[in-house]
Amino acid sequence: MLPTSVAVTTSLRQRLRVFVGFFITIPKAHRVMVITHHLLVAVALESGHGYGPL
Repeated sequence: MLPTSVAVTTSLRQRLRVFVGFFITIPKAHRVMVITHHLLVAVALESGHGYGPL
C-alpha cells in the first residue's frame, strides 16, 4: 500500500505526461490557434471586468 502523497504524485505525473504527450501531438498551427484563443478570452475577461457582467 502506497502512502497517499506518493499515489497523488504518481497520478499527477501520469496526468502531466498524458497532457504533454497530447500537447506535442497537436499540430503547431492548431496549438497556436488554441493559445491565441485563450489569450483573447483572458484579455476579454480582464477588459470586461470593469464594465459589469457581460
